[in-house]
Amino acid sequence: MCFSLLCWQVEIKNLNSFSAMNRAIDFEISRQVSLHSQGQSDQIVQETRLWEEGGQKTVTMRKYKEGLSDYRYFPEPDLPEVILTEDYVGSICSSLPELPELKRRRYEKMGLSMQDVLFLANDVNPPRMGLRCLLESYACLTLLLVLQYFLQTILMLERLVFPLAG
Repeated sequence: MCFSLLCWQVEIKNLNSFSAMNRAIDFEISRQVSLHSQGQSDQIVQETRLWEEGGQKTVTMRKYKEGLSDYRYFPEPDLPEVILTEDYVGSICSSLPELPELKRRRYEKMGLSMQDVLFLANDVNPPRMGLRCLLESYACLTLLLVLQYFLQTILMLERLVFPLAG
């Protein structure tokens, strides 16, 4: 699986519009990711938080209820249940494009110059004109030199055609 789930539900109160709901969700995601990345995952608990519109943040209202029954979660009768199987999530993860950082590492291991690595890894479009085939199947220094010449030519042409870009 491409991610791990934290199983704490946070209830947010005082949401008076859809835009406030979006901001509260964005804030709560950042708060939990920040705590998790700082090694403070134990501070992410099931609780009720209050959305403060003025401060654009959530604050704790209630913590540590006795159990799930205290939260009284009820299924929404108008919404169908969504079931995400591991196979389905895995298929979505495998269909995502390769991240630029992983591309950079892979191209660095191939011995490409940093300029070429950055050009290829940060290109939003898939490599053009068979470049992907060259990268995936290069087997000798000669091909690497041809590839570097090819990349320098592409960079030069892009600068001529799009002088204001990048």
